Amino acid sequence: MDQQLQEILEGREHNCLLPFLWMQDGKTGDLPRQVETVRQSGARAFCVESRTHSDFAGPGWWRDLGIVLEEAEKRGMQVWILDDRHFPTGWANGLISQKYPERRKWHLVEFHADAIGPVAQAAFLEPQRPAEDRLTGVFLCRRAGSGEELCGEPVDVTDRLRDGVLLTDIPEGCWRVFFLYQSREGAPGRQAEYIHLIDRESVSTLIEAVYEPHYAHFRKYFGGTLAGFFSDEPSFGNAFFSRGVPDPGMKNRTLGLPGLALPWSEELAAELDRRCGGRAAPAFPPSGTAGETPERNCASSIWMSSHASTAMPSAASSGTGAGRTGCSISATSSRT
Repeated sequence: MDQQLQEILEGREHNCLLPFLWMQDGKTGDLPRQVETVRQSGARAFCVESRTHSDFAGPGWWRDLGIVLEEAEKRGMQVWILDDRHFPTGWANGLISQKYPERRKWHLVEFHADAIGPVAQAAFLEPQRPAEDRLTGVFLCRRAGSGEELCGEPVDVTDRLRDGVLLTDIPEGCWRVFFLYQSREGAPGRQAEYIHLIDRESVSTLIEAVYEPHYAHFRKYFGGTLAGFFSDEPSFGNAFFSRGVPDPGMKNRTLGLPGLALPWSEELAAELDRRCGGRAAPAFPPSGTAGETPERNCASSIWMSSHASTAMPSAASSGTGAGRTGCSISATSSRT
């Protein structure tokens, strides 16, 4: 007989189902029945849905989650916890806006103007930007004459910008002048108050807001009944920021499109410089290039090192796992 079928017939099968248990404030008395219903379905684990509870990480949440964990332990079941109040993971239960506004997301944004040369000492006014913005560089790029495509090597003209005015010669042909800034702009809606996934200090806000309070309240369950935290699609959260530039839609946003903010941090800038063997900023004016790029690969690597080396070890050190960064449970629990 098939081994898996034999295990099922003997009641020794591994858990294959992980339904959501919607937590709702005011329905405390019904929680034992709900846990039992999950068990009767054949599932031996479930994930508590935090976003349906009005008092996440508050007294009502600790009361209700305590009941759920106790009932699950009685039945030999495991519990995962969805790790934030809002979708996607990264709001850190509001702690960025409440306590750490300096840990908000940074993006690289661009503004540009076209010019036809030759022109001697053409003048361009620097865009008016918020005081918090930081100029990354000013670059002159030749247009290829087809769509947004650029050609040739960018010319760094940052040193020609003085008192808000750029004076520079424009060679013969069609050229585009780019002003690049590190900016808080570029995050849509509530994402502006989310953690910055490529900044370790910012990621630690989620640990402080969610992971540590749960450990303080339910330490005895960690690594056993409490299997881990469930991160729901954390994202860079970058979007179109420029007025007047049509947004082609989320599925068609690719590197190289004018008006698209890019994830940015000091660590990312330094790592890109290292990988490029020099200053990487001139490579960032839009070029219509999609697919794999140094910026995309580097940002993904730093996300892994920032999120995976900050949030996941925090969970693992307490005996739990950290799962789902996409659309499925991806990590297992562990004991220390």
